[in-house]
Amino acid sequence: MDKFISLGENLPQEGQVPGHLEYYLSGANFTRRYDKKPPEIKDEGVWQEFEDRLVAALINVSVMWSPDVIVVGGSMIFRNEFISFAYLQKQLEKKLTIYPEVPTVQRAVLQDDAGLIGAQVFLRQ
Repeated sequence: MDKFISLGENLPQEGQVPGHLEYYLSGANFTRRYDKKPPEIKDEGVWQEFEDRLVAALINVSVMWSPDVIVVGGSMIFRNEFISFAYLQKQLEKKLTIYPEVPTVQRAVLQDDAGLIGAQVFLRQ
């Protein structure tokens, strides 16, 4: 693992602190850093850096929680043609060598409705 990104909450200055996950992966900070909204950014190098930062975060999650599956979603992932889940999975397998099996990385399919659907399932129990 060559990078560490802290997974903090309540970040000062609206997540503008280098080293925090919010700084590297949020849409709001992409807009601040590149002066464009994420869908307007077509530079593959920018998205390659985003994927590599996301892999670092996935490694941190894997080491802390040992999940079987990691579901990735949010505004930076949905409808983003530059994000390759095959690449994310391959990099996770390459870099996360301390476990015999690495988690499967999947794109969230419920998008913004996940919380609502989860609440409905909970209420029906």
